[in-house]
Amino acid sequence: DRILAEDASIPIALDQVPVVLDSFMLPTIGARDPEALEALVERLEHHGFDRVILFYPLNEAPEGWYTMQFGTSVADAIARNYTLVGGGNRSYVYVPRAPEVSVLFHGP
Repeated sequence: DRILAEDASIPIALDQVPVVLDSFMLPTIGARDPEALEALVERLEHHGFDRVILFYPLNEAPEGWYTMQFGTSVADAIARNYTLVGGGNRSYVYVPRAPEVSVLFHGP
């Protein structure tokens, strides 16, 4: 699986290179290199991760936690494109949202 984790030790334990080593640094990195931050947002928008693992559910995190951690654009991209499937004890797992399907009914 391609994993984005708030805790870099998770992908390391799975023999993967973490995408983000220190999520608190993302806003600073984005200020210095906006293209790098935008590349991460684009990857989230296109479901470039099979799992996003966070310490808190997005809607239950302490106020401002994910804005401070990832920055608004990354936190918003996770919220728009991923859905919580389970977790607890500081490991909440999100997976890509299913594409919205519009069904047209053609009656008889």
